[in-house]
Amino acid sequence: MYKKIIITILSLVIYFISAEKSLASNIFFQTNKDIKTGYYLKVDFFINTDKYINTFSGDIVFSTRYLKLEKVIDGSSIISIWAKQPKKTNTNEVSFLGITPGGYYGKSGYLFSLLFTTLKSGDTSIETKNIKFLINDGLGTNAKIKNI
Repeated sequence: MYKKIIITILSLVIYFISAEKSLASNIFFQTNKDIKTGYYLKVDFFINTDKYINTFSGDIVFSTRYLKLEKVIDGSSIISIWAKQPKKTNTNEVSFLGITPGGYYGKSGYLFSLLFTTLKSGDTSIETKNIKFLINDGLGTNAKIKNI
């Protein structure tokens, strides 16, 4: 009896840990690392998800001391309907809101790219904020976002 209770508790713990992981989604970006002043820097944004996600929104924040936004590129995106196409909404911010009917499930789903000109050398960052993904469950359930 005691052994059966331990196995049941252990099974429940493993179930909840794996269920938590299965709800995780993340947004990430890729770029080249060695950038010189006056050169173009293309930053590609992607999503990984373990659930079907149908709504994607958020903001990308960058330093205007180091980077000048030249262009937003959203061709070939997994997002088929842009309610708010990625565009500069503040001096140092790009906002977006997009929908994919039926949802997207998978790894390295391309969202969009930002093309910058580098203004000077040094350490800078590109950050995400207000990231929100909604699960395609008919309820608008927020997906858990995992920071990477």
